[in-house]
Amino acid sequence: MTITQFLNILSDPSRMGKVKDLVLRKQAEELQRQGHVDRGKLLNSIQATIDTAEGELLEIVGTYEPYGKFLNDGVAASRIRPARTRGRKRGGGNKRKSERQIAIEGWLSRKVMPGASDKQLAGRYFAIVASWRKKGFPSPGGRKFATNGRNTRFSDLAIEENEGQINIGTELASEDAICLALLDEIERVEKEIA
Repeated sequence: MTITQFLNILSDPSRMGKVKDLVLRKQAEELQRQGHVDRGKLLNSIQATIDTAEGELLEIVGTYEPYGKFLNDGVAASRIRPARTRGRKRGGGNKRKSERQIAIEGWLSRKVMPGASDKQLAGRYFAIVASWRKKGFPSPGGRKFATNGRNTRFSDLAIEENEGQINIGTELASEDAICLALLDEIERVEKEIA
């Protein structure tokens, strides 16, 4: 049996799937405890695959909406762009809003300031970005929306806090794969002898 065949047995969803499901569930729970669930787009985008890393080790690779990386890792204040509206619309009129402004104002109108006017939402948007430029993203004030007092590292914390269960599941899956590999090898040798 080749190492590739062995890894294919090991990465079989019936074996490592339970470990993968545990990681996904714990990441989703941590994301919710941190208060980062609004419409559920990030929550519903969390996926995991089992992959071989360098040296033929197995790893569970998590993916989610790109902005999830910013929530997990945070962004230094020095890297946050100022809040600006984009140039004028053709034919004059109001300035266009950036995608970031649209997203934040949408969140504000759903979670923080339902029924607020566009002017109030825009004012709060500029204040939030000014705070991010001083303190980084997500800002420390965002912790008030969390039930656990944290607002970054949802993915990392979910894995770190459940590392024991993940390791046990991975070990059991490895033992299953070794047993299957040995049985295959015994069967092959028996056929050669017969």
